[in-house]
Amino acid sequence: MDLDELKKSWNTIDEHLKKQQIIDNENIEELIKDSSVKIGAMSRYNYNLRIASIIILSIGLILIGFNFIVLDIFYLTLFAAAIPALIWDTYGSRYFANTKIDEQPIAVVISRFNTMHRWMIRERIIGIVFVLLLAVIFFIVRKVWEQNIAMISTFVAIWVICIIILIWTHSKNLNKLSEIRKNLNEINELKE
Repeated sequence: MDLDELKKSWNTIDEHLKKQQIIDNENIEELIKDSSVKIGAMSRYNYNLRIASIIILSIGLILIGFNFIVLDIFYLTLFAAAIPALIWDTYGSRYFANTKIDEQPIAVVISRFNTMHRWMIRERIIGIVFVLLLAVIFFIVRKVWEQNIAMISTFVAIWVICIIILIWTHSKNLNKLSEIRKNLNEINELKE
């Protein structure tokens, strides 16, 4: 009698564990798929930002070439910073694209995402400081304080919009990156 009860409880536990393992495997596959989709969306978004930046730089260089814009410290600072920023973004995108969730060990993937998260936070800080620096340079070079109140208000509004756009674009990527990190931590827990 005790042996039959033991067999029944053993079979019940065994069936429960098999069901749990199937559920865990399905969860892992779903989390990997979700993370891959988010990585693709971030890559496309960053690619579009790079294309837009290159177009804006090209237009600026064309305007300078035809003497529609006179080079001053503001434009020199903008163009001098744009090239390293594009190179950094390309490097970051390559690093990001080389992170294969389904092929690499989970510890390596988590480490790479933590590195990317730190980079994005630094990027946001550097970007905001740079936009503020450009605003100060523009304010001084263009002598905005000598203008009427409408021009000063326009100046402030344009630069506030620039900072809001910068924060919004980085927040969009940071939110997706945070969701991917959460998925990776869940995968790590399920695999243990």
